[in-house]
Amino acid sequence: MADPVTARYLLTRVGQALLVLACVAVTTFALGRVLPGDLATAVLGQSATPEQIAEFHHKTGADRPAVEQFWSWFTGVLHGDFGTSALTGQRVSDALADRAAPSLLLVLLAEAFALAVAVPLAVWAAYRQGRAADKAANGASFLLLATPQFAVAVLLIYVFAVRLGTLPATGYVPLDEDPAQTFRTLLLPAVTLALGLAAVYYRVLRAGVLDTLRQDYVLAARAQGLTPRQVLVSHTLRPSLLPLVTLVGLNFGFLIGGAVIVEQLFALPGLGTYALGAVQTRDFAVLQGTVLLIAGVYVLVNLAVDLLYGVLDPRIRHAR
Repeated sequence: MADPVTARYLLTRVGQALLVLACVAVTTFALGRVLPGDLATAVLGQSATPEQIAEFHHKTGADRPAVEQFWSWFTGVLHGDFGTSALTGQRVSDALADRAAPSLLLVLLAEAFALAVAVPLAVWAAYRQGRAADKAANGASFLLLATPQFAVAVLLIYVFAVRLGTLPATGYVPLDEDPAQTFRTLLLPAVTLALGLAAVYYRVLRAGVLDTLRQDYVLAARAQGLTPRQVLVSHTLRPSLLPLVTLVGLNFGFLIGGAVIVEQLFALPGLGTYALGAVQTRDFAVLQGTVLLIAGVYVLVNLAVDLLYGVLDPRIRHAR
C-alpha cells in the first residue's frame, strides 16, 4: 500500500496533468480561431455566396460566441465526443481511434529498435573508452545525426523495396487484419525513425555511463574484486539510465504527432498526417481533437517517466 507522501505526490502530479490538458484545450481552441482562412470557404469553394457562408456558419455553430463554442466542445470532450469533421462528416473520435494505432505502433517499434541498439552499444563503448570500437561507434553516431531523416527513408526504400523487393515502400495493414503484414509495413518507417533516435540515445547513455564509472561506489566495487560485467550491470547501468529515460519520454510524446515526414513518405494514415491535413483545410474540430489527444499521450508518458525515476534511483523517491 502506498504511503501518504507517495499518494499525495501522485495526486499532485495527476492534478498538474489535468491542468496542463485544460490549458492545451483552451490554447488549441484559441489558435484555431485566429488561423487565417475560413472553413466555409474550404468546404463550399471560393465561389460561395455570403448567404451560403452565413448558412454554413449557422449550421456548424461558428456564429455563436466563442465562449459558448468552447464550452460546448469541451463538455463534449469530457464525454468522449471530440466533435464532427465539417469536411467528411465523420466523428473525430472515430477517426482518431483509427489514426492512433499506426502512430502508436510506429513509435513503439522505433523506440524499441533504438534502445535495442543504443543501450548495449553505449555501455560497451563507454567501457572501452578511447579504443577503436569506441571511436567507430562515435563516428557512426555523428554520421546518423548529420543525415537528414528523409535521406535515410529514401535510401531504405531504394534498397529494401525497389532493389530487393523484400519490404513494402508504402501502405499500412491494420493489426487486427494481419499482424505479420502490419509489422512488415511499419518496419521501414520504424527503422527510419530509430536510426536517428539510436544515435542520440547512444551519446546520452555513453556520457552517463562514463560519469557513473568515475563515482566512488563504482571504484569501491572494482576494488572488492567484482568482474567488469558485474560492475556494469549491477552498479553502473541503472543510475546511468536516468537521462536516457527522460529523453525517451520526451521523444515518445514528440514522435506521436511529429513523425509527419515519415508518415508522408511511407503513406501511413497516422496522427501527424491527420493533423497536417486539418491545418491545411482549416478543419478546427479535427485539429483540436488531434492536438488534445497527442497532448494527453505526452502528459501520460512523462508522468510514467517521472514515477520511474523512483524505481531507478531510490534517492529521488526518498527526497520527495
